[in-house]
Amino acid sequence: MRTSFFGCALLALLPLFSSHAAAQPATGEMWEISSQMNIPGMPAGMGAQTQRICGGDDPERSAAQNKDKSCKVKDRQQTANRVTVTMVCTEGTMTIDQQYNAARTEFKGTMKMTSKDGGMTVNMTGRKVGACNVQEAKREREEKQAAMKSQADAGMAASAAAMKQQSDMYIKECNAAVEGMQYQRLGVYSGCYKKTSKDCQAIAQSLPEAAKTCSTRTAEFCTRFQTQDGFVKAKGDEEAAKMCGVTTAAIKAAQCPRAAQGGSLAFLGAYCPVEAKPLAQEHCAGRDYTSKMGGQYATFCASYLANADFEKRGRPAAPAAAGQAQQPAPAPGQAEQPKPAPSQAEQAADSVKEGISQGLGKLKGLFGR
Repeated sequence: MRTSFFGCALLALLPLFSSHAAAQPATGEMWEISSQMNIPGMPAGMGAQTQRICGGDDPERSAAQNKDKSCKVKDRQQTANRVTVTMVCTEGTMTIDQQYNAARTEFKGTMKMTSKDGGMTVNMTGRKVGACNVQEAKREREEKQAAMKSQADAGMAASAAAMKQQSDMYIKECNAAVEGMQYQRLGVYSGCYKKTSKDCQAIAQSLPEAAKTCSTRTAEFCTRFQTQDGFVKAKGDEEAAKMCGVTTAAIKAAQCPRAAQGGSLAFLGAYCPVEAKPLAQEHCAGRDYTSKMGGQYATFCASYLANADFEKRGRPAAPAAAGQAQQPAPAPGQAEQPKPAPSQAEQAADSVKEGISQGLGKLKGLFGR
């Protein structure tokens, strides 16, 4: 914005540097103006530019032809070789102090500007380099301004399209996070749930539509996470619990009694070993279990038996069954040899035996039989 501010100032002030000699309406003076912009914090050497500007020889006519109404002259003081002007513009206030030679072919001066964005000073020198066609220069200038506006509009449109695409992607991911109970898919919004830090505020402001949708969906995720079905689908994720400000232990304590009273068998078998034990004794052992391996208790029994191993951690290994050869212990310093993996044929033949042996073996330890 400051650069455009400066450019408008040059166009507005150029007639002040021109001579008052009579000339044809189309004749103007070409000025080569070098400037050095100084802004607090700007590295040395930056902000320098040189440009040529065509101005009419009649200040009144040039001012009338200037369609840029963003700046208005508030005060003007002029002597034979000096001009001081104060201008009020939509972006701020400018004070210009110019000094030029007697022939009005060279000048030097300063331009000080203040705006809501801060202040800056521009040191300028200029020299007249010849005549020019005011109308042609005006046409070229307007064409350049139109091209710059078109380019800026295209850039803004492309930026808006990219932001919309990114917003839509985040919304899609947040919806999928709730459907699949995968908190990772909430992305950056998972870290901003019920938080008002500056970073979270910046995220919300960058993509407001996505932030609104994902905040709502994150709340839905946390509500569902504390239900039996949602907890199972999320696999009891500890990180998801932290995001929601709850603990998996508290959820289990609240939901296990309900699951035992006709709730989710999957939740009961996977996360409630105490409450599930009576039902497992009834449905997860013996011939009755193997005959119902595809029934309603299949998932319950599989989850229960798979997750019941933690109760036996630290216990001595069960002795080998009668008639089963005991593997010799490895000699000191000798690594234990790994057991060969069963073949596909053996796995297929032992599918039924495996269900029976696993169920009975684990239940003997759990039920004290």
